[in-house]
Amino acid sequence: MNGIKQPSCVNGDSEQAPPDIRRRRGGRSARVHAAVIEATLSMMEAGETPRVEEVARRAGVQKTSIYRRWGTLESLVFEAVDARTRMALPLPDTGSCHEDLKIYLAASIAFHRSDFGKLVTRLGVQIPEDARREFWRKRLEAASVLLSRGQSRGEVAPDLNVGLAIEMLIAPFYFRALVSGEEISPSLTEALLNIALPAFLRRPE
Repeated sequence: MNGIKQPSCVNGDSEQAPPDIRRRRGGRSARVHAAVIEATLSMMEAGETPRVEEVARRAGVQKTSIYRRWGTLESLVFEAVDARTRMALPLPDTGSCHEDLKIYLAASIAFHRSDFGKLVTRLGVQIPEDARREFWRKRLEAASVLLSRGQSRGEVAPDLNVGLAIEMLIAPFYFRALVSGEEISPSLTEALLNIALPAFLRRPE
């Protein structure tokens, strides 16, 4: 199997819907939606550049159906990436902020060490600015709930900027992947928690 390649659509080579076809909001069954997403992901994971015609063939739908729902190939690719990322990075709710973060960071490390995770890392910095901002907004907003829950339980400092705290926790993965080249090793989970968690927790009054 070839390594996963970056889809060409993220560099401005988007396949656009024909002018007379507009994205339809809803109306597609969950089964068809899942088939299109899975076809897109299977091509990416096989090192193939997704094309609407081939995605439609594998999913058993008309390509016009894909254009109506997603508008562009780029939109489809990013929804597929977002769906797989959310599956790989669950948001545990164990009742303990320490345990939730430990599980999340361990899953994040496994994800970043995978071929698909490496692809997402590249996409996350190379996509157009507006799409990049939205991509990261969704990811940080989702992960911030791990600390927000801790605040509601009284574990985490009430004045903690949870979004910035999550950025601090995951930034080492991207620094190592994109800058230093150091290994993203499983031992990072405890190392990061030992440094960050004392600063996040609520101090006795």
